[in-house]
Amino acid sequence: MNIHRRLTRKDITLFTLSAVLTIDGLAAAASIGVQSLTWWLIAFLFFAIPYALISIELGTRWPSRGGIVHWVKLAFGVGWSARTSWLYWVNVALWMPATFIMMAGVFAQMFWPAMSLTNQILFALVATWLTVLICCLSLDTGKWIPNAGACCKIVVVFLLGIGGVMTVYRSGLANPINLQTLTPSLDDGLRFFPVIIFSLAVFFFIFPLGAYDLLHTSSTLLGLLLVIGVGEWMRSKRQIREEKLSGCLAS
Repeated sequence: MNIHRRLTRKDITLFTLSAVLTIDGLAAAASIGVQSLTWWLIAFLFFAIPYALISIELGTRWPSRGGIVHWVKLAFGVGWSARTSWLYWVNVALWMPATFIMMAGVFAQMFWPAMSLTNQILFALVATWLTVLICCLSLDTGKWIPNAGACCKIVVVFLLGIGGVMTVYRSGLANPINLQTLTPSLDDGLRFFPVIIFSLAVFFFIFPLGAYDLLHTSSTLLGLLLVIGVGEWMRSKRQIREEKLSGCLAS
């Protein structure tokens, strides 16, 4: 099949990092302590890898930018394909404004403490419609937005990593990492596990793009999954050290 390829390996890598590398999950990881490392490992082995393999198989066997909507159409017909598309749209339509409302609140606390709720809502509306306009751009142009976002996230995580290493070097570990602290608790896991699943539940969208635009997709994307999984685990580990040490110093 001769397909015009608009995405390179670099684009797919940065796109995946932008989607999976969620900074907002750091606080949730630190809140349950060292056991979050175990929950990341469980999610990676029993969710991310099977989920990625299924997405890779579907994306390479039936390459289409329609992704999950196209696969459902092939399997169950137009009706269920339309329902899948609508459900995904509702998910984005509710999630995106909620994210921008939170972004407006953080912006107000940092730069404009007197910002009213009305202005925060207007801020979120403008950001939402700006995102919609960006999505209307061609892939050649629009791909630079997640690429830039991924680069910014990499810088933030890199700085957090440096801070974690310096903290451990100066003050040591605040909590031991052993079998007892790594043993997962069901109560804490039920609070934290959805955060992990949400971070990883993007492959059905990314892999179709990769399969449509890249050669040797299976090895490329599976290797990318392994790198991201290890990176997320290490990032969570560093954040736990920093948060626990900050709590000990504050007390």
